Amino acid sequence: MDFLLHWIAASAVKGTVLAIIFLVAQVLFSKHMKPRWKYFIWLLVAARLIMPPVFPTDFSFYNLEKFYGNNVNKAVPATISQTIPGASQAMLMVYGAFQSKTNKGFPIKHLLFATWFAGAFSLLSIVLAKNWLILFKIRRIQPNTQPKYLALLDDCKREFKIHSSVPLIETNIINTPALFGVIRPRLLLPEGLVDKISMNELRQIFIHELIHLKRMDILINWLVTFIQVIQWFNPFAWLAFSKLREAREEACDEAALTFLGKEKSLQYGQTIIKLLQFCNPEKSITGMVGVLEDNKQIARRLKMIKSFHRSSKSATAFSLFTLIFTGTVFLTEASEVKAYSKKHAKRKLVSVIRKDLKVVSHSPLIKMEVLKTPTSFNAEAPLPEKPLDTEEILMKKLESIVLPNIKIEEMELPAALTFLEETSKKHDPDGGGVGFALRLNEEQYTNIPKISIVSDNITLKTAIKNICESSDLKWDIKKGVIHIYPHEEQSSTEALAAK
Repeated sequence: MDFLLHWIAASAVKGTVLAIIFLVAQVLFSKHMKPRWKYFIWLLVAARLIMPPVFPTDFSFYNLEKFYGNNVNKAVPATISQTIPGASQAMLMVYGAFQSKTNKGFPIKHLLFATWFAGAFSLLSIVLAKNWLILFKIRRIQPNTQPKYLALLDDCKREFKIHSSVPLIETNIINTPALFGVIRPRLLLPEGLVDKISMNELRQIFIHELIHLKRMDILINWLVTFIQVIQWFNPFAWLAFSKLREAREEACDEAALTFLGKEKSLQYGQTIIKLLQFCNPEKSITGMVGVLEDNKQIARRLKMIKSFHRSSKSATAFSLFTLIFTGTVFLTEASEVKAYSKKHAKRKLVSVIRKDLKVVSHSPLIKMEVLKTPTSFNAEAPLPEKPLDTEEILMKKLESIVLPNIKIEEMELPAALTFLEETSKKHDPDGGGVGFALRLNEEQYTNIPKISIVSDNITLKTAIKNICESSDLKWDIKKGVIHIYPHEEQSSTEALAAK
């Protein structure tokens, strides 16, 4: 349940950010972007609203969190930050506020989950019921068998290289020509419409709907609806999906005009206007895409049809760049490599300088990097403004700090050490806590098993010993920092004894 709530919250925050940015960009650069590219970018927004935290890169928009990540970490319990590796700090603040109250009495997270589930289940039930009702009625109607209409439909299918069967059905349960169904699509026409329009106008309607079929717009509509069900509480998600449907219809008009040719754009626009005389826009239904769906977008579609022209190479290049840029920057996660910030860090860990050794941690206090320096142990790294604890003081801390409730489940070693680092600050009277330096090479690090410790009222020293024993590692104190290293490496105490 925690994972699901984290995932939904993260997706909502990041999807909302992208939706707002693209809304602004659409206002500023709408003249330079063709409808199909707008449609593709709104699909990226939809994907962002459901994507788990994957693909960390240095180009991600969310690397901006590096500048304030440590402040956010203070507001979020350490256990939350380990639930989804790479999760958004903004999301952690949203969920962490509720998580921090969970252990104080009323289980807020259970209420959140129950509310979300009730809303999602209700919306999904309504969507499925509407589609099932239409399907039930359509199945009882015999398809149109008039040869001239079937021949025209077959000609259009042949031009688009569509080989699947598409029955033509006249019915009074819809108000506009539409395509219905994913597995067995049906082309629906309002009763009597074929008698009111010409064969050329009917051909243009067929072309519009077959483009939807060719592009699998109904399947995409179902996937988008599934995301909308998950994000039912997010008003920006509803706005984004509304814009996506508008862009889909404009992109379909653009494809139809490209197929028909610019000289027939006026005829195509007149067909849309003529349909308005005999048909009413149909409310959006998940399993159906119609020619007329929203009165508000008809004017925009007609304006686009009137000014239609094929995309120039520069406009196509700009749109393609925008699409790639959006995907690279906003569909990826912040890199796990976090810059050291003097402004927010309270202590700086002693650097371990040794050839091919890796300092690894999820903590913002440790910079993850492979050190390219001569083989030697350098304990003279620059210290922070606040002096680090002496070995004697630090050992007393380890024995005196008691962790009332420690729960580490299947964590990576760096995450477990980060958890102890944050927890020690909470239970240390001076608030300094302890710091760790992990001294492992690449091969040693990959062989470390995941850590699991669940216990009450144990000392910090015992917790560290348990982690090291379960990982077949050793620990030592040097320059006020706890060093974790493999057995084959001597500790500072052992080295002195050997001399």
